[in-house]
Amino acid sequence: MFGSFDFQEFLSAFIVLFAVIDIIGSIPIILNLKQKGRNVNANKATGISFALLIGFFYAGDMMLKLFQVDIASFAVAGAFVIFLMSLEMILDIEIFKNQGPIKEATLVPLVFPLLAGAGAFTTLLSLRSEYAPVNIVVALILNMVWVYVVLKLTDRIERFLGKGGIYVIRPEEAVILDKIGDELVSSVSGVGKENAKHLIYNDINTIREFVSKSDSWLRKAFGVNGVTLKHELLGETVSPVNSKPEPPQSIQNTSAFEEFSTDLDFLHSTLAGHIHNASKKLRLWDGYCSVLAVMVRTKDFNVDQVETKLKKPTNSEKTLREAAHQLLDQLYRPGTVYRATGITLAKLTFGKKQQFSLFENLEPEDDKLSRIIDQLENKFGSGIIKTAR
Repeated sequence: MFGSFDFQEFLSAFIVLFAVIDIIGSIPIILNLKQKGRNVNANKATGISFALLIGFFYAGDMMLKLFQVDIASFAVAGAFVIFLMSLEMILDIEIFKNQGPIKEATLVPLVFPLLAGAGAFTTLLSLRSEYAPVNIVVALILNMVWVYVVLKLTDRIERFLGKGGIYVIRPEEAVILDKIGDELVSSVSGVGKENAKHLIYNDINTIREFVSKSDSWLRKAFGVNGVTLKHELLGETVSPVNSKPEPPQSIQNTSAFEEFSTDLDFLHSTLAGHIHNASKKLRLWDGYCSVLAVMVRTKDFNVDQVETKLKKPTNSEKTLREAAHQLLDQLYRPGTVYRATGITLAKLTFGKKQQFSLFENLEPEDDKLSRIIDQLENKFGSGIIKTAR
């Protein structure tokens, strides 16, 4: 057997397999798996990988034909698994669920597809057509020895390279989550006791678990503030500085109550405050709104919303307040416990040069009195002048 050994062929096969298996490039993935609490058994991973590779080396063609799978399709399947693993690291999400009693990552994804994947299988078949089997087998054995050493020493390699050496290929979000991801989300400023209870009810305890939720889920459960908090925790600039900011497509104003309420008058008073703040912002943009929506959120986080199209575009606080109170009366259910109210100004237009219908009187309603009040509040402070409901 060893009579046909050729050092040049052995060296070429070793270098090719070393590049394809690429255990060094897999170190960040292995460390990521360990940080998620998934065990990696070096002996088991090396032994199974070698058995699969050597078995495929001698019987690969026959196995693929048995299952009627060509080598190209097999390679695509392995590449797809590796792609999903890359998404896990980039987005810091969990795609490969491991719900068994023992959280082990030895077989999947370490053995397949990282070590004994489609690339390694394809390479072995290609090498077999060029080199003597003994040279390929010896090269494979030495590569497996190297794999075993790296798997055994991953923790030492991490300490040697340092956090910077590992993080240099990791996304900024992953670095941030490594620092604060395991902290309780209830400790974050702005969450509040009631929101913390809702988070715990949904099995969300840590910051990592909170930011893993989709924007749509957070918006439904906590409103726009929940989405904003998520992106701020990830180090993103929610409101970047812009020398020429674009006018908003809509204006929202919502708030949660310090204490739950069933009182309709209280709900009306909170709604009046929302209208005041939103209409002031609308006038600041020299804008007018054509659609008004009112939202109420119950103690159980159920959301009811209704909207109306206004008779003409307006920025009048009085007009908007009256319309909002009518919508709230439609939504209100006696005896229901409410935790929040909110409003949205939509279908916004800006400036005085606007095109209106030739057949309807849609000249926008410009609230000059409110503009004067805005100027007084800017100079002397908010709330200096109270408006009646």
